[in-house]
Amino acid sequence: MGEIVVMSGRSWRIGLLIVALAALGRLSAADAAERVALVIGNSRYDHAPYLNNPERDAQAIAEALSGLGFQVTGPLLNQDKSKMDNVLRQFGRRARSAEAAVVYFSGHGVEVGGKNYLIPKDAVLEREGDASLETVALDVVLDQIGGASRYRLVILDACRDNPLANNMARAKGEKAAYRGLAPVEPGGQTYVAYAARAGQRSQDGAAGGHSPYAAALLKHLPRTGLPLERLFGAVSDEVKRTTSGEQTPFLYGEFGAEPIYLAGLAPAAPASSSPPPAADHDLIAWQSAEKCGTAACFQAYLDDYPSGRYAKMAKARLKPEPSPRPPATASTAPAPEERPPVTASAAPVSMERPRQSFEPELVPIKGGCFQMGSPASEPDRSDEERQHEVCVKAFEIGVHEVMQGQWRAVMGSNPSRFQQGDDYPVELVSWHDVQTYLKTLNRRTGQSYRLPTEAEWEYACRGGVAGEVYCGGNDLDRLAWYEGNSGHQTHPVGKKAANGFGLYDMSGNVWEWTCSMYDKDYGGAEQKCSKEDTINPLAVRGGAWNFNPDWVRSANRSGVDPTVRAHNRGFRLARSL
Repeated sequence: MGEIVVMSGRSWRIGLLIVALAALGRLSAADAAERVALVIGNSRYDHAPYLNNPERDAQAIAEALSGLGFQVTGPLLNQDKSKMDNVLRQFGRRARSAEAAVVYFSGHGVEVGGKNYLIPKDAVLEREGDASLETVALDVVLDQIGGASRYRLVILDACRDNPLANNMARAKGEKAAYRGLAPVEPGGQTYVAYAARAGQRSQDGAAGGHSPYAAALLKHLPRTGLPLERLFGAVSDEVKRTTSGEQTPFLYGEFGAEPIYLAGLAPAAPASSSPPPAADHDLIAWQSAEKCGTAACFQAYLDDYPSGRYAKMAKARLKPEPSPRPPATASTAPAPEERPPVTASAAPVSMERPRQSFEPELVPIKGGCFQMGSPASEPDRSDEERQHEVCVKAFEIGVHEVMQGQWRAVMGSNPSRFQQGDDYPVELVSWHDVQTYLKTLNRRTGQSYRLPTEAEWEYACRGGVAGEVYCGGNDLDRLAWYEGNSGHQTHPVGKKAANGFGLYDMSGNVWEWTCSMYDKDYGGAEQKCSKEDTINPLAVRGGAWNFNPDWVRSANRSGVDPTVRAHNRGFRLARSL
């Protein structure tokens, strides 16, 4: 299925250990020989003070992985650069013939120039340039285990208070540059868990014990029956409790419709040369309704599958629909004077009916033609941004991303990870979840809300102005919440500047689903909406709070499986005129 990366102190690794293990735990005992793990613990550094617990952490984690059926190399303790390079190379060969590969590292780690490095016991770091020579890059670790056929997992409990990093920072005059680890965004179904959120240091723990993150991981690893997301949530809660809130684990990664379990094995499906079965849309719809858990969601399932396998269960779960709850108060909404006027290219505002409190505020956009994609001269562009002329018809699009209060008022629940206010964008919703939301919203309002096409999204993002790198201009900090200013979380909508059409947060905050199938070659799919039961990747746009500037450009694009939920992905609505 994918890769799992776990980092302690880097809001990624250990929780991912859990993730990976959970996923890996679904294999049968007969497959155990095909699951391999490498465990390293560095405590006794030559040029830095000793750490209390990496050796004990590594020994305990090795035992835990072995108990889950992994063929474990290690624990290898106090490894220098040469030994770490050699063992990674050898382990990489084993990984190529394995279904799952796990790497656990406990010790010092450092971020330099946006990249993360594991520090061997003999490393000497005096300047930035030393990092690539004296340490082991996380990217190298991921490359070495990339041959595993089903799962890849890296666990890094490696963000301790590092004097080597402090020395480097002092030499550069920027002490804050090396606090914690940098965020990472794994590709595909890769999961990365940090023991502490990006930029935050993780604790080593008292001598003779374990680090808080390793202790929580060891406590929850044996638990059966919990999907990976919930298991990692339990680890996160444990760490926050034991550190009095000083350390907050953080998880990056995307989960599909099929749950991943750490413990509790199930027979693996036999290999087959036949094509995979068609998606079980009945099951997908039911899982979406169950995750939501409200009467509206169960009714939406029954509307689509009146004779479905889960129809009786849906009817039994139906309850009176809760009263609508207003989304955001006037105090959280941006002041009217802060919103730039809509340009002349905007269509006249329709006054057909009053907007209900839980409905999105829409801006009418006059149709027209534009250059979609990026010019060859734009820095950091990709080949999937081929510039070409596209024409769109008049439409309306949301001023803001759909907020948590709006989602709750319609669906009766809030799936989001960052639940700090009704005016925060809703996230942790799959594309199929959004379709359920749309059906419920449209049934209650009599309207025809939808997601924008990819072409409509970019047309709206550019705000009637050609040549701007981001949605609304070239000053990213003025326009967007991204890796450099977000504080590693979402923010209330409308707090940054709007673009030329009066639209907020089209760059950054959360990725936004579109209704268009993702086609890297722009074969016309960008101008159409996919069917509701599609199994193809859908285009997402805008970048998010945990991505660097390259990813929040107007032209940047990506494709995501419609069943996947992530805490950096939401949506805004559109409507045809």
